[in-house]
Amino acid sequence: MKKTFLLLLLFFSACTFTFAQSVYTDARTGIPVSFITDDEMFPESWRGGNINAKATALNEAEYERGKTIVATALEKYPLAVLTKHIKKIYVLDEINFYGLRYGGTNSTDAVYITNRGMEKGYTDQYVERLFHAEFSSILLRNLSYYLNKTTWLGCNATSFTYGGSGSEAIRTNKTDEDFDEALNEQGILNQYATSNFENDVNSFAKNIFTPNNHFWKTVKKYPRLQCKLELIIGFYTQIDPSFTENFFRKLDK
Repeated sequence: MKKTFLLLLLFFSACTFTFAQSVYTDARTGIPVSFITDDEMFPESWRGGNINAKATALNEAEYERGKTIVATALEKYPLAVLTKHIKKIYVLDEINFYGLRYGGTNSTDAVYITNRGMEKGYTDQYVERLFHAEFSSILLRNLSYYLNKTTWLGCNATSFTYGGSGSEAIRTNKTDEDFDEALNEQGILNQYATSNFENDVNSFAKNIFTPNNHFWKTVKKYPRLQCKLELIIGFYTQIDPSFTENFFRKLDK
């Protein structure tokens, strides 16, 4: 009997240890971070139907790297900004909507990002940039009055029009995030940013928090990009005065 009890105790201890590794609370912010799926992770309206949200848990071999990436991303924001707008973060292996694989998404107060491993191109920088993009969508939705959409669109070339939705861009494989000179002339950083206003803003959020190669030089070269840079920095400065241009330039390592 005693032996059975000890075996059960060891079993439940092992389960508790595994759970503690897969769902933890960020020490600085108190925000829960999950590497596994749960029944309530997506809003009810996303479950089934055309959206048919699906997800798979993060590979356990990526847990520690996932923690490091999340910590690095969160450290770039004042505590109050994070705790006001995020209730939970999910780092997963795969997220699917409309039958398509997404790199990340966001809900009212949750950020969902993927990490499929270095061998599949999910570098630390790539995964962190997913977080900044998705969090920028939450901030844009909650604090839209800090970024005038009409003014933003005014930075684009008059001949430019967005392509539609992010899902359409994924479906048609128009997701390239390399800088494109022809698009830069029109005020757009890359192919994926051509899909819609939100993804355009996301592309700048990614690059001010985790700059891509030559981001600052590229923006300086093209007046329409410079126009948007001033607007995106102004957006974040209104969210918190610590978000100055000098702050973002110092993140360019």
